[in-house]
Order: sequence, then structure tokens, then C-alpha cells
Amino acid sequence: MVNVNNLVVGAALIVAATSVSACGAQADGPGGSDDYLSDAELDSIGAALKGGVVLPNGAPLDGVVLLQIWNTNTNKSSWCSGQVTSRKTVMTAAHCFTLTGYDDDGWSGSGDWPIKAYIHRPDGTWDYLTSGWAYPTIYVSPNYLVGNAWDSRYDIAVVKSSTQWNEVQEDDSAYVFQVATGNLSNVWALGHGQYDDGEENFDLKLRGARVNVQVNSDMYRLQVTGSTAQMCPGDSGGPLKMPFFTDSFVVGVASYTTGGDEDDCGHNEAFWAQPYRQAQWLKNKIGNCTSEWQWFHCW
Repeated sequence: MVNVNNLVVGAALIVAATSVSACGAQADGPGGSDDYLSDAELDSIGAALKGGVVLPNGAPLDGVVLLQIWNTNTNKSSWCSGQVTSRKTVMTAAHCFTLTGYDDDGWSGSGDWPIKAYIHRPDGTWDYLTSGWAYPTIYVSPNYLVGNAWDSRYDIAVVKSSTQWNEVQEDDSAYVFQVATGNLSNVWALGHGQYDDGEENFDLKLRGARVNVQVNSDMYRLQVTGSTAQMCPGDSGGPLKMPFFTDSFVVGVASYTTGGDEDDCGHNEAFWAQPYRQAQWLKNKIGNCTSEWQWFHCW
């Protein structure tokens, strides 16, 4: 997708126009099997917040999710990142899902989007949030689709299960900021994004990097330098998190990069949508939420 004054338009323009890429990594799906990828496969398939550290000490890793999203029309699955926001919900990027069948209350025919969900724990083990393929309801911000364009400021979706996710604990459910914030220093960018290091060394491990972001065009913007981590395909929907004592707060959702292409990492800029813009909508869709000063928490 291509960003023009906050409006993301025609995917056909990805490379030729401004070389802006969404961060959803494509991968062959399991062909309808309910078998999970094994821990060994998850550790060797392909991903990274490029330049980030695997499971960094001190990072707010709780509840960061790897989503495998099956598209029944293409018989392919894609990878996105996300954040647990309650016992039944994960917050991710809206562009991880095609807008066919979209309405304000969710997706018509949500069964067309079966998913599997995984959490890479700090000790290196994996938890499986779903038992085989799950069929959640996908809610997309009603402000995301504007005419024939997509507004990246609202690039947020809620994946909601009818039952509690497996292996999810209350500590996995992050607080979400519901007020505007300014520039932020030393916040954590987290995700499972894929990249090719030239040696075909791939994995799906969770990586994180401390970054400084500025408010730009109503989104959080990271100016990428040679020493700065880059968002890659698969990092879409990953949280931008700010630790606070024993808790952590989501202030951004990974949306898009510039300077790369559809299968590459963005080497110019990275942008995160700000959840506070749709705080009331998020609380309504997630459910069981309590507001506490500048943030809300759901369980």
C-alpha cells in the first residue's frame, strides 16, 4: 500500500510510486491441516524486527502475538504481529485483512479468515493460543476505510474469539493509552517480522528494539538510520510499548514503512497508528474494560 497524506491507496502503486510497504509477510499455508507448526519450525521459518534483539531482557514482551491468517480465496496464509488486549481479543493492524465484506460492525463471513495464534515466551518456549484453526470475528476501525482509500491513522483491528484464548493470563493483556501523547524516547518496538539476511536464516522469534519516535502526520514516526531497527513484513500490528513499573502500555500499532518494497524491510521510515484515536471504539469491541486516568485495561 502507498501512503499519500495519511490515506493509503491502490496496492498496485506499491513499488512504482513511493515504495511504501505494509508489513504483512506472505507464507504458504498448511493446506487446511489443523496441525500446528512445531516449536522447531517456528524457530526456523523466517522473521525478525531487523536489527532487533530476540526476546530482549527488560522489554515488555507479555502478550505479543504471532498471527497466522489463512485466506481461503488464495489458499495462502500471511503473518502479522499483535497484542493481547483481553482474555478473548488481540489488537493488530487492519491491513492484515482484505476489506472484502467489511462493515462497521465487523466482517461479513468472518469464517473466511481462520487464524492460528502463538506467543513466544521470554524463556524461548511457545504457547499456542488456539486449538487448530480458529474462526474469530474481525473488527476493523470504522474510520479506516475512507471512500476508496485507507486512512493509516486508523490502521487497527480487533480479533475477537468467542472463548478465552488458550494459555493467556491477565498479565498478557496490555494497558492501552487513551489520550494523546507527544514524542517518546526509549519505547519498545516489538514484532515477528520476516526479512532475508542473505543467508536464508529465518525464524519467527519475537524481537524488540528501543526506539525514539516523533508524532508526525498524526502517527508515530521512526526515522530509520543505519543503527536503527527496521520494521519488516510480518511486523504489522506489532505493538509500540512503554514499560511502566511492572506493567506496560501500548501507544502504537505497527502500520507501514517507507523506503522498502513489498517483500523488504523499510529502510527510511516506520509508522505506528495511535490507539487513543479510537479508544471508545476499542473498549466497545474488546469488552470488559476499565478506564484508569490516561489508559484503559480489559480482561
